[in-house]
Amino acid sequence: MPFFIQCCLAFLAFRPSEALSAFDLALDRAPTDETALRGRVDALLALGDRVRAAETLDRLVGILETTDRQSEALDAAGRTPAIDASGPRCST
Repeated sequence: MPFFIQCCLAFLAFRPSEALSAFDLALDRAPTDETALRGRVDALLALGDRVRAAETLDRLVGILETTDRQSEALDAAGRTPAIDASGPRCST
């Protein structure tokens, strides 16, 4: 089964740890996969790991900026305040 489908199925079944592992595996194979990066952010947030979610979001924004997709980069960056506002960050 393709990694992306595994990621989605795990996330939909609310198994964020499993989804995170699948997204990480997908990113090992394709480090700039925007869908996997977005999924990784969501999985990390579901696990309460806002620090790594914000770091992954920063990575996604950087990729979008380098591919000259400024409006998408701004939209993605707009999620950062929501991550910050959800409480104190803790590193794991």
